[in-house]
Amino acid sequence: MSRSRRRGAGDPAGRKASRRWEAYLPYVAVVLFLAAALGTFDSALALHGDNAQFLILGRSLAEGHGLAHVNEPAPSPHTKYPFLFPLFLALIYSIAPGSVVAAKIGVTLVGAAAVFGAARLLPRIGSPWIAYPSVALIALNPHILESSHEVMSEIPYLCLTLWALDGFIRWEQGKGEKHLWGAVALAIASYFVRTVGITLIGAFLLILVVRKRFRSAVLVGAVFLLCAVPWAVRNSSIGGESYLRQFSLVNPYEPEGERITIGRFLGVRVKENVEKYGTREIARGLLPTLVPDQRNLPTHLRVLGAAVSLIVLLGVAGRLARRPGAMEAYAVVYLLVCLAWPEVWGGLRFLLPLLPFLAFYGLEGAHTLLQWGGGAAARAGVAAVAIFLLYSAAEADLVMANRPPEYPQPWANYMAVADWAKENTPAESVFCVRKPYLFFVTSERRTVVYLWSHDEDKVFEKLVADGVDYVVIAPISGTTARYLIPALEKYRDRFEMVLKVPEPDTFLLRMKKEGEA
Repeated sequence: MSRSRRRGAGDPAGRKASRRWEAYLPYVAVVLFLAAALGTFDSALALHGDNAQFLILGRSLAEGHGLAHVNEPAPSPHTKYPFLFPLFLALIYSIAPGSVVAAKIGVTLVGAAAVFGAARLLPRIGSPWIAYPSVALIALNPHILESSHEVMSEIPYLCLTLWALDGFIRWEQGKGEKHLWGAVALAIASYFVRTVGITLIGAFLLILVVRKRFRSAVLVGAVFLLCAVPWAVRNSSIGGESYLRQFSLVNPYEPEGERITIGRFLGVRVKENVEKYGTREIARGLLPTLVPDQRNLPTHLRVLGAAVSLIVLLGVAGRLARRPGAMEAYAVVYLLVCLAWPEVWGGLRFLLPLLPFLAFYGLEGAHTLLQWGGGAAARAGVAAVAIFLLYSAAEADLVMANRPPEYPQPWANYMAVADWAKENTPAESVFCVRKPYLFFVTSERRTVVYLWSHDEDKVFEKLVADGVDYVVIAPISGTTARYLIPALEKYRDRFEMVLKVPEPDTFLLRMKKEGEA
């Protein structure tokens, strides 16, 4: 069947009308997204420690310190996250120093660019009755909207992948070699936003090999290595935190814990991730009001989640059976990475860069299931499914728009201590806290985290070595009770309480100097 017939535009007039709608679609989608983003925008600093860390790295670059943790008493170079998103934040910081809202607006605008890219990409590869509602689902998806007003790298990464895939597919459709190299440049940029961007490069290489474009594959691989190796050498020479080391641990929150084995990798990690994504997270990404964010779902919701995932996989399989493209290769490779990632980190946040593709493949899968009734019936069925998904997304957006703007009480108390510290402690003070980046952004005081060790003496010795002046005890993480509190109890004569915020109790302790009564 020809592409024009699949798109329902077998005559010249139909093709012309379809192209006209395609030309308008990106702008309509952006307006829809920005309207929803404005209604759901949250100006407060999100409670992900990562978003505060990104702000710190952007500030460090803007102030000429390089990619470093300027929150620490002696700033250390950063090696975990790539530099491109902090560089974007550095530009914003240079315009509006210290403004969290300005950084959030910047990410929201990048989100609009991502939606624009999706509206260019999907009609290029799918029928209008699949592509158009998919674009609407992307523009109104509450998880994408929420991420668009957080200072995190998921949305910039999503934007780059959508535009890169659009360029690659343009090249496949004979639009010229410039589109291939533009796509490769954007894919490499995505790697320098999130390390998982290597999956996009891998997808491009895979398709080039399948198409027997071996020379292009070698050139793309060489260009990527030429860009990536200096960054890898820099990080290796510095040392420090890396995803590879955390990946090798059974639990990345237990640095002294055991390394993962092949048996545990397949029997626990992959198995739990398959269950998590297959029965909950994929469905939660597409049906946010039906599938709640909770670990143990009722049986009927798990069955619903599995059914949604199978329909999405049916959509992927259908396109793979016809002619696998770069988007399918990327989706499959990225999903495999999701299954291999530490199960304690697995969740919708890691899946977010795939949500636009999951919406598209979900409608493709629904269309395949409904084809038994004929083409018109299948299109009507897909329209009904799309309306149902859009209703769920819009309902979740309204809930988010009306959500109270307060932090949960444990976090409100934590932030209250940070506010107090900013007003009542010397500027050079050093604080030992859980979530040191969040505390620094709020308090403007230097921060360190306690040593994650069960040896109380080692934990205390690190406090001394770091020159800690104050310690915060807050019920926001189990690691505080596991590692910090036993050391404080053993050396209780070295600490005095200077602030208590009740319900739940949050303490600020001053650490006495050696010999101080």
